[in-house]
Amino acid sequence: LTTMAVAPEALFLQTHALVERILFDREETGNLRATGVEFLQREHIYAADPLYGTITKEERTRVRMGVRARKEVIVAGSAFNSPQLLMLSGIGPKEQLDAFHIPVLLDLPGVGQNLQDRYEVSVVTEYDQDFTIAGACTFGEEGDPCLDEYYSDSPNRTYASNGLIVGIKKRYSKGRAHPELFVFGSPGRFEGYVPGFARHGVERKNFFTWAILKGYSQNDTGTVRLRSA
Repeated sequence: LTTMAVAPEALFLQTHALVERILFDREETGNLRATGVEFLQREHIYAADPLYGTITKEERTRVRMGVRARKEVIVAGSAFNSPQLLMLSGIGPKEQLDAFHIPVLLDLPGVGQNLQDRYEVSVVTEYDQDFTIAGACTFGEEGDPCLDEYYSDSPNRTYASNGLIVGIKKRYSKGRAHPELFVFGSPGRFEGYVPGFARHGVERKNFFTWAILKGYSQNDTGTVRLRSA
C-alpha cells in the first residue's frame, strides 16, 4: 500500500478479483510463454470467502476481465492455489485436464503432487533486560530513527538485516544430500502465525526466539486435484 501511494505508476493492486486462468502464447520454439491472466471482478467471488454467493454462468461471463503482461507473470497462489491455477490453465496431469475438458497445453504430471508439511517450532525466552540490538527502533511508527537510518547510507542499518543473529543448518539423517533442519535465533517474540503476530513480536525487547524449521519431511501423500473447471 505504501508503494502504491508513493509510486502508483509502479504498482496497481486490483481488489475484489479472482484469477481463473493464466494466458499463454506458444513461441516458435514450441515453448509456452505466460502473457497475462483472466480474472473475475466481483466482491466475495472466492468460494472460501464466508460471504461467498453462487454465481451463474451468465454473470461469470459478464464479470470476466483480462490483462496482458508487458514483461512477466508471477504465479504466487501458495501450495494449493498455484497448482490449481496451473491446471485450470492447461498445465498439469493430462488425465485430470481431460476429465474436465480443459485443453492440455502441457502434460506435467507433477503439478499438484508431492505436497509435504514443513514443521516449524519456536522456543521463546523472556529476559530481565532488553536487548540493545534494536536500539531505539519503533518498527515503523512515526519518528522511527531506524527507518531514517535505513534510508541513509549507513553500512550497519538495522532494517537492512533479516533480523537473525545466528542460523544453523543441520542434517539428522545419514545419506541426505541436503540439510533437513534450519535453526535460527532472533530477538523478538514469535509464538505462531496469528493475527497481529508481526507487531506483537516486537512490542517488547526483552524476548528472544529460537525457531526450528524442518524440511524434506517425506510425508508426500498430499495432492491438489480439480473438482470442476
